[in-house]
Amino acid sequence: CGVRQGGLSSPLLFNLYVNALVEELSSMRVGCYVDGVCCNNFSYADDMVLLAPSIGALRKLLAVCESFVASHGLVYNVKKTLCMVFKSGNKDPPIQPILLNGVSLNRRAYNALRIQYNNAFRALMRLPRFCSASAMFADAHTDGFTSLWRKKTASFISRLLDGVNTLLDLEIGMRIICALSLFQLNKWGFKHFVRAGMSGIVYDFLLYGGEDTIRYIQFSQAEETLTLGTKVVVALCKTIQTRACVVYFDNYFSTLDLAIYLRDECGIFSLGTICQNRLKGCNKLLMSDKSLKRKYQ
Repeated sequence: CGVRQGGLSSPLLFNLYVNALVEELSSMRVGCYVDGVCCNNFSYADDMVLLAPSIGALRKLLAVCESFVASHGLVYNVKKTLCMVFKSGNKDPPIQPILLNGVSLNRRAYNALRIQYNNAFRALMRLPRFCSASAMFADAHTDGFTSLWRKKTASFISRLLDGVNTLLDLEIGMRIICALSLFQLNKWGFKHFVRAGMSGIVYDFLLYGGEDTIRYIQFSQAEETLTLGTKVVVALCKTIQTRACVVYFDNYFSTLDLAIYLRDECGIFSLGTICQNRLKGCNKLLMSDKSLKRKYQ
């Protein structure tokens, strides 16, 4: 952009110059969503990262960047432009070449970030290139790449704990990757009792272990009279920090006693479906299924 290298005003001038590109990318509504906010570009100094959920979305973002530089007389350094693909689980679909100004971009692996982090730390500490990475971080009492990544992930999750609407659901087994496993005789997996928010972030869970599921959880005398399903709900609701919320659960857990207990003792409102045999006579005050179908069909 013609700004002076290392000048005090250079970053400000550069940001003013490319602000139109940032605004155009942010207004596209194409990208990854975090808490309802579209995040498709991140800038640091004179570097920019495009974040997209698919190759098609990334190509749309690159097309905007190409038209911007063409209208402003700029040229991208394709040799320094890289793309990185993050896989989902064990899936590894074929990726078509990603082009910028007609040139295919080099693809880097996620492991390249760790290597760059280690090399930068070696240069900072003036260590030989082939020294042990684990040893140099241990000697310097500094977090390695994986440790730093875990801390940043935990910090990000902690910021999402302010969600007030929670969802209680029963997740049985693990996600079946191969369709043939549907016909497996003895399916393997784990059963979880999960409390998650509307965004899908899991805040708490209990591993099902039969009678041992809630053995090490302390309940009050009133809570001991509840059934196993209602005790699971109470145990997961105890870790809710903001009690002004609504908890949903299905008819596996729903009882009138549970709804009353959550409202009176925990200050938590509940919503869910319930079986007719658990209504304790309330079904006499409600319309039958046939009457509801006749009225609203």
